[in-house]
Amino acid sequence: MHGPDENLLEAELLGYERGAFTGTRQQGKAGFIELAHGGVLFLDEIGDMPLSVQAGVYDAYVEKLSAAAQDLKTGPGDQEGKVPSTDWTITLRSNIFVWSG
Repeated sequence: MHGPDENLLEAELLGYERGAFTGTRQQGKAGFIELAHGGVLFLDEIGDMPLSVQAGVYDAYVEKLSAAAQDLKTGPGDQEGKVPSTDWTITLRSNIFVWSG
């Protein structure tokens, strides 16, 4: 049995903008990472996800760290030119060894 389509998985986790691909909602869609604001996002079997999706999750995490660092410098908020504040925790689990080197 195969997992979900890579593009579908990425769209569900990261969301998409209006018109990103055929068959999308007119107004776009928030991803699970964005919807996890104020809570915890638990991703099981991260090692089985396509590498491109893993990279997208990693990029979202790095973006969160960048926003937190910006908040420390200038205070939280979403004024023009500032990265919006984020508040979520991500928990990843895998049954395979994912680290190397």
